[in-house]
Amino acid sequence: MGNSGDQEPGRDQVMSKKFLIICGGTGGHLSPGIAVAEELLSRGHRCALVISNKQVDSRLVQKYEHLDFVKVPGAAFGKRPAEIARFASGFFRGLASGSGIIRRENPDVVLAFGGFLSLGVVLFASLRGIPIAIHEANRKAGRAVRVLKRFATRVYLPTGVRLNKVSVGTVRYYGYPVRREFRRVPTRWAREKLGLSKEGFLLVVFGGSQGASALNDWVDQHCKELLARGINIYCIRGLGKGAEGVLEEMDGEGHIHRYHSIGFCDSMHLVLSAADLAITRAGAGSIAELTRCVIPSVLVPFPYAADDHQMENARYFEAQGGGIVVNQDHLSTLFDEVISLRNNPDFLDKIRDNLSMIEEANRKDDLVTDLVNVASMPVQKSWWRFWQSSKSPEGASQ
Repeated sequence: MGNSGDQEPGRDQVMSKKFLIICGGTGGHLSPGIAVAEELLSRGHRCALVISNKQVDSRLVQKYEHLDFVKVPGAAFGKRPAEIARFASGFFRGLASGSGIIRRENPDVVLAFGGFLSLGVVLFASLRGIPIAIHEANRKAGRAVRVLKRFATRVYLPTGVRLNKVSVGTVRYYGYPVRREFRRVPTRWAREKLGLSKEGFLLVVFGGSQGASALNDWVDQHCKELLARGINIYCIRGLGKGAEGVLEEMDGEGHIHRYHSIGFCDSMHLVLSAADLAITRAGAGSIAELTRCVIPSVLVPFPYAADDHQMENARYFEAQGGGIVVNQDHLSTLFDEVISLRNNPDFLDKIRDNLSMIEEANRKDDLVTDLVNVASMPVQKSWWRFWQSSKSPEGASQ
C-alpha cells in the first residue's frame, strides 16, 4: 500500500493513524479525496481510498500508483423504478463490501465526500464506533450528506453554508482540497506541453469529469466562427462523447487557428494554465480548479443536478467576482459573451484578481490537521463494541 513520504518536522507529532477515504463516483469527489490522501501520507499517516467501478474513476487513478484504492459496487439514486432498484441493489452490495473493508482496514477515521458510495461504508463504520468526517463541496448538501450528517463527528462545509441539525462545534469551513499537483504554471510552457500554439487567445471548454453534451454541441456548432475570430479552442468532451481530432481554420488576416477535441485529460492544471478563458459546468471541483489556476470562466450549470446545486455554486461564485453565469437554456447568448470577454482584457484581469482572493478559502492543510485531531479523539461508544463485549466472558460478567 502507498504510505511512503517523510513526515514534516513539527507537524502532527502523534503516532501514525489510518484513514479510510470514500471518494469515488465522480471527479468532484475523487479529486479532493486524492488531495487529502497525499497530504496525510506526506505527514506519515496511512490511507485507503474507496472508489467506484465507473470508468472515470479508473482513468483518473491510473497516475496515482502510490495510493491504495479499493473498488466497491454501487449506483446513484434515481426517481424512476429501474433507477431505484439499481440503487437499492448497489446499496446492499455496498453495505456488504463496506463491512469487509472496515474490518480489513480498521481505520481510525472514515472521511466521506458524499455520493452513493458513502452510505454503506459510513453506516457500518458508525456501528463500530469509528469517527466519521463528512465533506460537502457544494453550496447545497447532497442526499448522502443529509442522511449521514447525524453520524458525523466533523462536517466540512463551504464558507457560509449551514446544515440543519448539525451543531456549530461539529462544522469546519476549510473549502475544497485541491491536489498538490494542481497549480498554475507559465502559460507558454503549458501550451508547449499540450502541443498548442504559444500565441493567441485560447478558449478551453470542458464539462467536469464526465463531459457535457450541451457544451460539446455548442462548440461543434460555433467552432468555425470562433476560429475565424482568432480564438483557438481546446475542448475536453468526456469519454465516449463525440469525435476527437483537430480542425484548422484561417482568420481574416491569414493566421491559422485550431480546434482541439479530446475525450479525457488527466493534466487539467496544464489545460487551465494554458487558457485565457474557460467554459464549464459549475461543479465544486471545477470551480476550485479554475480558482487555483486563476482562470476567468463562463459557468453553465447543469440544469438537472440534484437540488439544482450547480446553480447555487455558480451564483455564489459570480457574486464573488470569479466568473460569469449563463443558463443552459440561454446558450444562444454564449457566443456573444465569449467575444465580449475576449475583447475586454481589463475585465478579465479584474476577474483574475478576484480569483486570487477566493483561493484563500481553500485550506487543505488546515483540513488535514483537523482530521488528524479527530483521529486522536477517544473511541466512541457503539452497538458493535457493546455486542462484542457482551459476548466475551469479561463482558458477560459485568
